[in-house]
Amino acid sequence: MKRLLFALCMMTATTAQGQDWSLDVFVGGSSPGTLTFNGIGTDLRDGGLGGLGLFRSTPDRPLEFGVEIARGQNGLAGQPGEDLTGTSVMATGRYTLSGDGPIDGYAGLGLGVVSVDYDDGTSSESDSALAGQFTLGA
Repeated sequence: MKRLLFALCMMTATTAQGQDWSLDVFVGGSSPGTLTFNGIGTDLRDGGLGGLGLFRSTPDRPLEFGVEIARGQNGLAGQPGEDLTGTSVMATGRYTLSGDGPIDGYAGLGLGVVSVDYDDGTSSESDSALAGQFTLGA
């Protein structure tokens, strides 16, 4: 069974750096939306998400490689107690777009696994699949 979840996310992030390592911590929220599965749409309430990433830069610094772990949760609109949770683990590569200013932009690609869990309070169901991501940031 495949599930597809699209959410608009607004996030805040911080990065700690030491030597050639960086630790990214991010939290945010997702706006209400619709999950469509087998042609049936289900309205979602707003939700939250968070995660962290650990990266190591290459000696010439425009490339970083690392791993990211993220978790997000939404409830089903009009159905209190029913939750949809997604957890992902991604191997990620990032490329620094500029390196001359105090804030650098980057673009990244990731490949990993996502697990989606549904819980209505009396029963639960889960499924996993390969996943990918594209990121832009500063």
